[in-house]
Amino acid sequence: MWYKRFKNLLDRYKAYDTFEVIDLDTLDNNVYGDVMKELDEGSNFKLMIAHIIGIDSAGHTKGLAHKEFERKIQDAYKFISGIIDKMDQDTTLIVFGDHGMTDSGDHGGGAELELRTILFAHQKTPFPMYEQHNKMEEAFFNMDRTIKIGDLAAIVS
Repeated sequence: MWYKRFKNLLDRYKAYDTFEVIDLDTLDNNVYGDVMKELDEGSNFKLMIAHIIGIDSAGHTKGLAHKEFERKIQDAYKFISGIIDKMDQDTTLIVFGDHGMTDSGDHGGGAELELRTILFAHQKTPFPMYEQHNKMEEAFFNMDRTIKIGDLAAIVS
C-alpha cells in the first residue's frame, strides 16, 4: 500500500499483499518480524513506516464486538510495547489509525465513530512541551465537549 504510493521516496521497503481481509494475522506477523529485525540490527533510519491491518480487517469482517477484534487490539498492544522496549532515546514512535469505524465495521461516512481515530506518540525522553501537557489536555477535552454539545444542539433543533 505504502510502496505503491511513495516508492520514489523510500530507500528500502518490504511490501506484502494487504487486501486479504479474511487473514487477520499473516501481514501483521510479517510486519512485526521486519520491524523487530530492523530494531535488533540497529538499522539507521530517519523514518520507518509499519502498517498493520489486522484490526481493520477484523472490524470489517467480524464487527467491533467480536472476540477476534479484541484479539487484534491485544496483538497491536504487544507490537507497540515491543517497539517501545527496543527504541533508543532518540526515537519517537507515532501510532495512528487511518479512520474510525462503526460498531458493525463500516466507515467512509460522516458518523462520529467513522471520523474519530487514535493518535499516540511516545518517546523515552520527555517531549519538549511535556510541562504543558495538562493545559493542552484540558483544552482538547473542552474543545471535544464543545463539538459534541454543538452536534447535540443541531440534532435537537
